[in-house]
Parts: sequence; C-alpha cells; structure tokens
Amino acid sequence: MASIFSSIEDSKFWTKFSPEHQSYLSNPLFIGSLITKKSGQMIEHLYELTSTALIQLDHKGKPKKFTLPNWKLLDPFYEETLGELTFGFRLSHKDFFTNSSESLDIWLEWLKKTSIACTFEEDFAIIKEIGKGSSSTVYLVEDIETRKQYAAKCIKKSHIKAKKNAFRNLVQEIKALYKLKHPNIIELYYVYETSDCIYLILEYFPYGDLYKRVLKKNFFDKDDCVKFAKNLLDTLDYMHNEKVVHRDLKLENIMMINDNDYNFKIIDFGLCYEGEDYQNERCGSPGYIAPEMLKKCKYNHKVDIFSAGVILYIIITGQHPFNAKGTENILRKNMNCFIKDHPMLEKVEKDFVMNMLQALPQNRPEAIHLLDHPWIFNQKRSSICTILGSFSTRGGSVVIY
Repeated sequence: MASIFSSIEDSKFWTKFSPEHQSYLSNPLFIGSLITKKSGQMIEHLYELTSTALIQLDHKGKPKKFTLPNWKLLDPFYEETLGELTFGFRLSHKDFFTNSSESLDIWLEWLKKTSIACTFEEDFAIIKEIGKGSSSTVYLVEDIETRKQYAAKCIKKSHIKAKKNAFRNLVQEIKALYKLKHPNIIELYYVYETSDCIYLILEYFPYGDLYKRVLKKNFFDKDDCVKFAKNLLDTLDYMHNEKVVHRDLKLENIMMINDNDYNFKIIDFGLCYEGEDYQNERCGSPGYIAPEMLKKCKYNHKVDIFSAGVILYIIITGQHPFNAKGTENILRKNMNCFIKDHPMLEKVEKDFVMNMLQALPQNRPEAIHLLDHPWIFNQKRSSICTILGSFSTRGGSVVIY
C-alpha cells in the first residue's frame, strides 16, 4: 500500500548522527536488537527508539545513524524460509527482522506510538458511530487485545485528496496533538492508515460535549463558570506558549470528562496552525470567529481568546452573543461584534468577558493576563482561604497566613 504520507517523508532513510542531532536522544522509549539484511547477510545491531527517532547504535553503544519514523508506514510481516519462520516489519521501504514473535510485538507496540500503523482491522473492533462532521466520522472502538475503548476519528483518503488543504490540515492536527501534553487537551495515541482511510486513535469521553451539557443545564453555576474559565485560559496559555493556535474553539469542540461542569478536554485540532507568523486564511465556525478573520485581516493567536469569550458568555448567560436566524445573519453580527448587555452578566463578569470579546485584537488581553483578572483571582483567593480556614486539629481551627 502506498502511504498518503510518503510525500512528506525524508527521501533518504538514514542520516549520519552528529552533535547537532543530540535533541533526538531525548525522551527514550525503548532499546533492543534488530536485524537487517545486507548483501545476503543478516546483521544484528542495537537500536534506540525515542519519541522522535530510531537510532542505530555502534558497538560502544553510541549513536551511529538515525531515521525519523513519524510519517513512515509501519507494516509487520512473517516470512517462512526453508521451513523456518522469521518475523519483522517494514518501516517505509526498509526491512527489519526480530529474533522472535515476542520481540516483534514489543517493537511494534513502541513503534506504533511514533509512526503510521497499518493494522487497524487487526487491532480494533468498531462498536458504533459516535460523531460525524463535514470531513470525518468518529467511531467508538475497542482494542481487541486490551479491551480498552477509544474514539477513532476516520478521515477518508478520497476526501483528503479532493479537498484543498485537507492533507495539510490532517498533518497539522497530528503534529499538534503529538506535541501538546496537557490535562485539558485530548490525547492522540496512534495514527493508522488503511487503503481507504486515516484513523486517529484518541481518548474516548462518554460524558458528551459542552454543547449537550449547556442544552441540558442552560447555564452554569457561577463558581463553576469561574473554574471553567480558569481551566480554559490555563490551557490557551499553554497552547499559545507552544505556538499552537486552535482556530475552531466552540461548544462542540470541548468534551466533558465527568459530571462536574468545569473539567474538560479540547478536541478537534483539524484547523489549527503552528507558529508565530500572522495568518490570513478564513476558517472556524460562525458565531465564534474573531472579527479580524471575518474582515479578511491578518490575525494571530488572539482569535482563540475571542472564541473562548463566546464560550464563556454562553455558559454564564445560557445565550449566544450573536444569536440570529441563518448563517449569514450570525456572521454579520459576529463580524460587527455588537453585544447587548445581559442581566446575568454582573459587573466583574461583564468586564472579563467583554475584554475577551473586544473587536480589535490588540485590545484583547493575553490568556495569562486574564488569569489575573479579579473575577478569576478573587475566586482563587477565596478557595485558598476556605481551605486554610477549614484546616483543623483536635485543639481547634488554625488559620495560616
């Protein structure tokens, strides 16, 4: 099978290791023996797999050469030669052999975390469809061996080939999810490729998305709104420091992870971009898009602050700030950014949310600065005082300053 990712693979499989490649030694995953065939002879070497590279070691255990497996197709095989069974895998076009099937299983389990696997049907059972978007379908799947459940986001190759920027968006999403490690961001475990589809194997959340939670509750408790806002801004501050901009924050792209209303995971990085350069591509969801994007101006990470402001407005008031009939009317109100006062927005909340919904991006605060706003700061201080005030011993309550 020809991989759809072959166009972004390095043309040269091996690269000689030098001091400038020291970063590839970080985050070691596994060290083990592999056998390669050269001029009809089987040669065994020690290899180290890190989160970014497969490194061949010399007889002294020092790095000799390396390859980057992240966009290479991983295909296991079993061969019988003169009645003897051999085990191995092909990484891109290069064959590696192992001493046993057990050793092969270990290598495959580790390599699946860093390359493109191709054994989806052998590894997972599809239980049911749990979501559908314009470019993908999400299935609840179960690992056949461990029985652990995952969400498998399926993108058809025909869609990727037919739609402009679809391949670029897929690559950006995979890169961002492998890079971002945060408790409020969905985790990507594996990427699989079949003859028809690409599957992203992701965390599964049975509690539904924020949209369904808002439909059920209409609006959230005030304290929960503050906790939600703090968690969301903590996450955006982390993402923006990592130079990742989501560009499609909305209720449907936030998954609730339990019964409370402030713990969540951000999902669907299909429209994200990585970098500090200003962008001009218009994308996102009507009603959540920053005005500068709708006005075809160049923009940066501040578009996420605006979208987050819309989300917070909704969970506080139970209403959308740009509510209207029809997409065109929503986009018009969204672009003009005229927001009426709402009785459920008290003075400090209104100041907080309206700062996030400033029409001019330069007037929108950074996430880190919003975390110091009195609405957030006073709640954090109150929580600390509650904890300290309730601390007790047998001799009575103790207040610690």
